[in-house]
Amino acid sequence: MDHRNRSAITASAWCDNQGAARAPGENYDSSCTQNWLHVSSCSHNFLAHNFLLPAQAQNPSEATPLELGKPIMRSLDNGQEHSYQLSLSAGQYAAIGVMQQGVDVQVQVFALHGKQVTEYDGAWETNGEESIEFVAATSGQYLLKVSMTRQQMAGNYEIQLKALRVADAKDKSLEEVQVLKRTANALSREAKHKEALTLYEQSLTIIEREMGNDNLEYAAILSKISDELMRLGEFAKAEQFVCGQLLYTRNFYAKAIWRLPMCCVL
Repeated sequence: MDHRNRSAITASAWCDNQGAARAPGENYDSSCTQNWLHVSSCSHNFLAHNFLLPAQAQNPSEATPLELGKPIMRSLDNGQEHSYQLSLSAGQYAAIGVMQQGVDVQVQVFALHGKQVTEYDGAWETNGEESIEFVAATSGQYLLKVSMTRQQMAGNYEIQLKALRVADAKDKSLEEVQVLKRTANALSREAKHKEALTLYEQSLTIIEREMGNDNLEYAAILSKISDELMRLGEFAKAEQFVCGQLLYTRNFYAKAIWRLPMCCVL
């Protein structure tokens, strides 16, 4: 039995416990099934983000230099962390691809003095590419750290510096999105949900303008917005907003199934 069938059976059991109605021989309506998927989402996120394995420290001087167009293949096991170094000038755009091969990784980017620039974990599978794109705020050395997102089997990945150039207007707009998201995340952790919501909405507007609405970044921000609306008690708006907008990201629905917004738990 594959994981989709197991999920369907478990969803049916959950709907039974919730007292959902259905006619004999018919399936439960989509709203109940969506509720189950979002409950599963919460459990998955809790485990992934609260039980991360400690990474082994690595001296920055031991970091592997990244060179344009030269891919590096590595194996990654539990507790390991790999570091890569990149020299950038202020205003320079860098694009790095990390192709996952049997392992789900996260990539953290640090600037001078150990200040974290951003963190990426966009490909929600053990096979898929993490795309890291950012604009250097200052000239100097940047450090990328690759580690596992959670406890899992060892696997391989390939990291490659794909582009290095002077940032254009679109690059700077997308970098603004990352800044807005980091600030919004911090505000949300401080329970400043109205302020966080405003910044997530601003980032969504930029993403839609620069990339359209049929991409994972758009879907991820929708999820953040729905979470903040729910925390503010605006349950109906959260559900209506996200469930309507998910039509634009249907091509990515299956990949995002375990991290859907929390609204449909309601």
